[in-house]
Amino acid sequence: MSININNKQQLVGWIQAFVAVLVFLGINTVTGRYGAHILQINPIITTCAAFASCSFVLLLIGGKGPLAKETIRSVDTWVYGTILMLSYVFGFILFSYVTSTEGTMLQKISVFLGVIGSWFFLGRKPSKSQIIGTLIITIGVLIVCAGLETKNNGAVYVIAFLYGLMQVARIFTAELHRPHNQAVKQKNDPKAKARVVSFVMFNISFIFLITTLLLAFAQEQKGTPFIEGLPMYKDFIHYPSIFLGLAMGVLLIAPSRLLEFSSSNIIKAENFTVVTSFSFISTLFWEWSTEPITGLSMKTVSGLDIFAGFLITGGALLIAISKVKDANKNNEKWQDYIKYESQNIAEVEDSKEIIENTLEFCKNDIEKASKI
Repeated sequence: MSININNKQQLVGWIQAFVAVLVFLGINTVTGRYGAHILQINPIITTCAAFASCSFVLLLIGGKGPLAKETIRSVDTWVYGTILMLSYVFGFILFSYVTSTEGTMLQKISVFLGVIGSWFFLGRKPSKSQIIGTLIITIGVLIVCAGLETKNNGAVYVIAFLYGLMQVARIFTAELHRPHNQAVKQKNDPKAKARVVSFVMFNISFIFLITTLLLAFAQEQKGTPFIEGLPMYKDFIHYPSIFLGLAMGVLLIAPSRLLEFSSSNIIKAENFTVVTSFSFISTLFWEWSTEPITGLSMKTVSGLDIFAGFLITGGALLIAISKVKDANKNNEKWQDYIKYESQNIAEVEDSKEIIENTLEFCKNDIEKASKI
């Protein structure tokens, strides 16, 4: 399959997405299950520590420069932070019920949600291959649901759906994050993207820490947790939770966030969610290869689960191939006609309306519309 030389940026975006999923997401998933089952971590404390160490590393990489204030002030940053925080908490909870491989497949409902979201909210009509691939992935998810053998299937279904929903919402927010989109344009400042993501993660870790401290204070006054799993003061000195979070933040979350922001900006959010469907392969590989070290059993992963996993991967592969072919046939350089406004929402909405009306008048002929 040949790649048009004019689509090198697209190729880079797809490579970034696959590295993020096949390497960092797979290892991160197995590490999360190891922490939940073996170390008996508090997921909220671990997530808080992970975000803090991640932001510190990215701040060192990004250094001083522009866009710091805009990132902190941007509502996009706070929305992304809240979604990311919830997705990690739901992920830790899910992996306390099922294996990493099963959890990875269950949250692939995000592909279906991503296609629907991009179609209805962003006007990106899916192709026939994308629809067929999404249906195949969804069937695979349903097969995994039918084969679950836990005492809390209902809870697992709800948590998996929420986890998938948070994942697709996070990726869409990363794609549309205005300060990051502005950083992409700054070719003379290669650290701009890292700087923006670092302040995003700093905001998240700060708010997360304050929230967990307030929760702990309120629960200490009552004497018992409101809900099992919410942190008490003693959890803040649970060293396994803290050290695992610090390690995950530096080694896994920091590079993963950089790749996610960059890739979703290039290949678009719904395509990144498609690539996440390949995480079945990476999670299965990492869980199997590290089993002698982690002691995590894979006995509950059945042959039906394996079949469903390859079904999900096959659907994702169909979508990915069709997307690359479409990019070769239709080399539309949208970036040449877009100016990112980091904060002025009114101007952004006005520009969006003008562009939409112009494209409609020109019957989606971009070259013609750009000369009007």
